[in-house]
Amino acid sequence: MTAFDILVPLVAIVFALGAAWVARQATKRFDEKHGHHHPAE
Repeated sequence: MTAFDILVPLVAIVFALGAAWVARQATKRFDEKHGHHHPAE
């Protein structure tokens, strides 16, 4: 087991979490700007 074997899946997990967070923030901002899905909010 090398450091590389540990690092690769760790980076993949962090990248996936980061991508999901960015997508959620972008969706929230899009909804606020355009108000298609949540006009009441």
